[in-house]
Amino acid sequence: MIKILCEKNLHHAPPPVGGEQILQQGRGTDAVKGLYKTLEDLVWLTQLGLNLLLPLGDFDETVRQGVNGAIFALLALDSGGYEIPEVPEAETQATRELYVGELLQREIPDGGWALTGSTPDADVTAMALQALAKYRGRQDVEDAVQRGLAALSALQEPNGAYLSWDVENSESVCQVIVALTELGISLDDERFVKNGQTLPQVLERFACEDGSYRHSLNGGGDEMATEQALYALAAIQRAEAGEATLYDMSDAARSS
Repeated sequence: MIKILCEKNLHHAPPPVGGEQILQQGRGTDAVKGLYKTLEDLVWLTQLGLNLLLPLGDFDETVRQGVNGAIFALLALDSGGYEIPEVPEAETQATRELYVGELLQREIPDGGWALTGSTPDADVTAMALQALAKYRGRQDVEDAVQRGLAALSALQEPNGAYLSWDVENSESVCQVIVALTELGISLDDERFVKNGQTLPQVLERFACEDGSYRHSLNGGGDEMATEQALYALAAIQRAEAGEATLYDMSDAARSS
């Protein structure tokens, strides 16, 4: 049924283009992968004429929106080790090296990343670390990762939470959890345990009785907060089981 619905909506849809759509494109790649669970279903979507990776071959359009463009491009491309499509009309053909270089260039001087300004943001820093996790063999990347980790530890509140717009929120906690698991760092790492509280314990403060998660402690169940909490919990489960990380789909089941 899901495939039928998608086919009706996607069969005649051209691949999205334009800088404003790259973020959704990168997210869309991961969202569709999470929905169908197998790499073969991505092949099926491509056969429908929708190449979710195509816009990521245009480097300038991808990074024009900011640091999040490079982040989501790398996460999408590296989730399955995909080749970057050739885009003849692009002014600059994208490469992984260009995307990594873009993230390093946009690092805040004292460590960390933000959409704007010179103060590191917990969510953006955590997502940048997720994207750079597979490139730590490069010394410049490793150095940036260590500075980013130091920034995340410093941003953490004494009770283990993170603030966004001066509000303790679950989504920031989720992004840091995913970053640590992508980097192979224990969630018991002393840098991220504040007053005896680990990040998974902090996340559970936002849990609602109905199974959803709150954005803020005084709020009700929130769709985005729940979505991020669920994939953070999946990242924890995979780390504890010694399985591939959340953004490593190499162990995805393949149909015969």
